[in-house]
Amino acid sequence: MNSNIRKITCVVLAGVLAAQAAGCAKSHTEKEINELAVEYCNAVVCLDVDAMIELSEDLEDRRSDLERELTIRKGDVYTEESAQFVSAIADTLDYEIDKDSVSVNEKKGTAEVTVTFEYCDYEELIDDVDITDIDQLTDAVSDAQKTKTDVTIEFSETDDGWKVTDTEEVIGEALEFTSARFISIGQAITGYEVYAVERDNFYNLEIIGDFREMDYDPSYRVLIRYEDNDIEFYGESMGFTDEFDFDTNVGSISADKEYFSVALTYNTEISDPDFTGFYATVEHDGEIVESFGDTIDIRVSQSGVGEGNWNGDLIVSFYEPGGCLIWQGTVTVV
Repeated sequence: MNSNIRKITCVVLAGVLAAQAAGCAKSHTEKEINELAVEYCNAVVCLDVDAMIELSEDLEDRRSDLERELTIRKGDVYTEESAQFVSAIADTLDYEIDKDSVSVNEKKGTAEVTVTFEYCDYEELIDDVDITDIDQLTDAVSDAQKTKTDVTIEFSETDDGWKVTDTEEVIGEALEFTSARFISIGQAITGYEVYAVERDNFYNLEIIGDFREMDYDPSYRVLIRYEDNDIEFYGESMGFTDEFDFDTNVGSISADKEYFSVALTYNTEISDPDFTGFYATVEHDGEIVESFGDTIDIRVSQSGVGEGNWNGDLIVSFYEPGGCLIWQGTVTVV
């Protein structure tokens, strides 16, 4: 009888030890997921693209776009004012991990955890009529109410350990505030100086900045308000130039190259925007040597402007259908 008791005891004890071992294994994995979540969220809050990519398995092909979007400074993505505004919002970004939400599926090699990200509710600032300049707008960010968003971060076990698998979706939700760069600063600042014109109820045109001055503002942007949607032109994309300064809209190209390209960058929810009526010109020594119609994307070539004009300053200008200047830059052929 004692022998039977010992057998039963050993079986029970073995079961207890097995359960404890399984519990320890799960606890170890949960701890690992929590630690990885902290490391990843720190990378997100710091806008550290390299770290986000290293901790993910699905983000490397987005490196170039992320570096442009998360390097918050004046350039081809941000104007000076939008960079100032978005940077202030980024400074308020924080997170909290719900450690009790960790879920691990050892068999499938998957896991997930819920994280709450919070940052300044910048939309309430846009409606504040007391804000009259960009400095007031950015100063108000730190004292504004916070908005929170719950994000489920998913992980999968790979040959290189656990990795975040839905990184792009997480970044899209946690860093949604970077879309504030698309907001017309004139919309946020009361009394902001704009030049507006209405044409047959077709659209309203707001031009931020003033090209009528010789020292025009390179932060100049154009917002065209259609009846059902908006298109905002906020910069330009240059191709095949040797150098180009996006702060001054001035660049250069060597004379042995045959062409360079210029395209306006824009944001809209219109699925297929119609640029009929938009046009561009190229000037050399005060004369228009080439023109383009119904487009915001052009290729300026030696054959197009004429061989004799492929030297010195070429001034490229884009216009909206009513003749208002949208963008202007200079490329010097050297």
